[in-house]
Amino acid sequence: IEFDTYLDGKCHMTKPTHPIITDAECQRAIQWAEHTSWTTSRHYAVPTTDIPLHTIPKLSTWFHTLLHTKIRPLLSHQFGSKEVGVDGNR
Repeated sequence: IEFDTYLDGKCHMTKPTHPIITDAECQRAIQWAEHTSWTTSRHYAVPTTDIPLHTIPKLSTWFHTLLHTKIRPLLSHQFGSKEVGVDGNR
């Protein structure tokens, strides 16, 4: 995944021509999420409206694959593997 770096290496942005996920992947994730209910009672200190990822097996599997194959390697490249915990310890 290609990215640009700004602010003396403190800010990284993926290039529009190289998104982390495609439009089709985004639409599929939305479709999976639309088949469940939103919750409002999971975070008491900071109220949110969200969907617990673990309640949607297909979405959870897809996200964890994305995390390990694209997001963590990208963050590791940008910030270093020690900070990102690429070995799964974080």
